[in-house]
Amino acid sequence: LPYLAGDLRQFAAVYLPMMALAIPGQLPRRTSVARKTGTLEGWVTLPVRRELISLSAVLAIAILAAIATVMIVLLRINYGTELSPARVFVLWTGLVAGTSLWNGLAAWLKPRHFLIVTVVGLLVLLTVFGIVLASIAVGGVFASLGIPTWLPIAVGCVSLLLLAPLGGALYGRGLERFELERK
Repeated sequence: LPYLAGDLRQFAAVYLPMMALAIPGQLPRRTSVARKTGTLEGWVTLPVRRELISLSAVLAIAILAAIATVMIVLLRINYGTELSPARVFVLWTGLVAGTSLWNGLAAWLKPRHFLIVTVVGLLVLLTVFGIVLASIAVGGVFASLGIPTWLPIAVGCVSLLLLAPLGGALYGRGLERFELERK
């Protein structure tokens, strides 16, 4: 990246983090497509317990989220942004928890309902980002709160211990109740 031209470097600064987030984000998309096309049936008919399949899905998400986290951290280091281990941990746990929950919803909900939930979730996420960006532009309200270092780590741990297993449970439940819908 340091050797890229100015415009290309700015493009990479925006595009590469999105690509990094798409690494774990492809699993829920593929689960939704597999449910819609009927190829999820292969997971349903495996001769192992649903809990093992759910656990392996959460483990795969954790590995993909680690790859995305490393990519984002390297990009931020390249652009001179300071990163604490707490911020890296919160990024990774957020990716694992969010992707696991999204994957569970993709297996559990019908494709049309999953699309509605995804659109509503993205609108809520964009609203939160807009509020945070507006507060930073106004005067950095959140930066002046003096949040202790242990709080983001605790939030990351709670999200990892609650949302990731919930996503795995929803994924297993979705496999249990899967029935191919004929068109």
